[in-house]
Amino acid sequence: MSFLDATDLRDAVRSRKVKATKAVAGVLARAKAANAQLNAFHELLEDEAMRDAAAIDAAIAAGREIGRAHV
Repeated sequence: MSFLDATDLRDAVRSRKVKATKAVAGVLARAKAANAQLNAFHELLEDEAMRDAAAIDAAIAAGREIGRAHV
């Protein structure tokens, strides 16, 4: 999963192959690991990202359509 591009990751979440929370946790872990060398991020909003991912998982589980703004 960590080597999927953004479009493939979006499709995996929409098709329920991957939970949004797992995808976001993986992206955050990679960002934190890379940031030690790159210093590319001033701040990672981890709590907000995980909260949004949980909302996406809930919407998908409820059968609601996920639009471009979500994934």
